Amino acid sequence: MSAEDLVTSIPANIPDSRRIDLYTKDTKKARSYSGHVHLDSTEHPGTENHLFYWFFESQTCNPHVAVHDQQELISRTPLLIWLNGGPGASSLLGLFLENGPLTIGDDAAGTISVTPNTWNQEAHIVYWDQPIGTGYSYSDAGEYVQDESTLSRMFWEGLQKFFGAHPEYAQCPQYVCGESYAGKYVPAIALEIDRKNRQHAGERNLDLRESPSATAGSSPSCRSAR
Repeated sequence: MSAEDLVTSIPANIPDSRRIDLYTKDTKKARSYSGHVHLDSTEHPGTENHLFYWFFESQTCNPHVAVHDQQELISRTPLLIWLNGGPGASSLLGLFLENGPLTIGDDAAGTISVTPNTWNQEAHIVYWDQPIGTGYSYSDAGEYVQDESTLSRMFWEGLQKFFGAHPEYAQCPQYVCGESYAGKYVPAIALEIDRKNRQHAGERNLDLRESPSATAGSSPSCRSAR
């Protein structure tokens, strides 16, 4: 398990005068990881593209118990891969304003607080800023996505990198989900995962179950791809 991207606390307002502790023995929270996966550029050799993610383990798991002592529980817990739409909308919108364990208040300081109404009460969830150029995701050489094929390939590579760094979650049943314009690229990503699985193209096959999307910008026949 990687410790480099473990999130222990975050600023809880713009002035950074208070913080939220996410990982103490005095509170029952959830393991959280955040950072970038780094993808080799195909257009500009020697440069990289960087996809940002923020992961929250399910609250059904105990963050103060070693992973190997609860691996069975971790592996049978669903893992949601959340994507906001746009295109170009950061998935931190979903985290802070829709279904995540943190929420931003409407006060001038932008105060962040813990919310009890969160999807990670029952499931692991990872929020991705994608495609490259969205939110905290960036390209060294300005290599931005122009089509769904490139987007899907890059995101599949990003998932391979993520599960390479966090293999304890690689066997979880996985659901790619999102809203709005994600109704266009969630099915494309699901099809790419299925294609790569059939080819055994990566270090590991991904246990994709479904790809539901809400208020999706796609035809109904595309809103749930296996």
